[in-house]
Amino acid sequence: MIIILEGIDKTGKSTIGKALSDKIKIPYFKNPSEKEHFKDEVAWWRWLDQLYIYEFLKQTKYSVIIDRGHPSDYVYSKVFRAASQAYVKRILFIDSLFAELNARIIYCYNDDTKNKDELFDLKRYHGWLKREYEYFLGHSKCKVMYLDTGGNNIEEQLEAILWWLRIMEKEKKGE
Repeated sequence: MIIILEGIDKTGKSTIGKALSDKIKIPYFKNPSEKEHFKDEVAWWRWLDQLYIYEFLKQTKYSVIIDRGHPSDYVYSKVFRAASQAYVKRILFIDSLFAELNARIIYCYNDDTKNKDELFDLKRYHGWLKREYEYFLGHSKCKVMYLDTGGNNIEEQLEAILWWLRIMEKEKKGE
């Protein structure tokens, strides 16, 4: 099982990912250097990291909860780096590969722009980031769950995720 947690900064992805990991006993992974390379040239080549992760998961058949993956690469590259059409095509290609592995995307969202982020003004970019996520997720070949994290009730959020994952598993089996 591959679960990719997505969403704008400060929507609870890490909290949900760690709690979900504890509950379903699947490792949680977050790239510890994602913010370190946010504004440099390395960020342009993150799609190669996603390709590497895909190949690793395909070959090992590991289960994992990933905090930020290829959808974030698409969204943040579009908003902050004016991504080229070629880059967008690469990320959409990565999306199709993850879909082949039956990856599930959980999009965490809320409309709270009061939280502060150390890299950019959330209030200023919130609408733009949200639109780019909605666009990408509408075109993703992966199954997507939209999770409103505004209520901050982690137990309810986990129950909603588990319910959705059970439905997706039944659908996969053709039940």
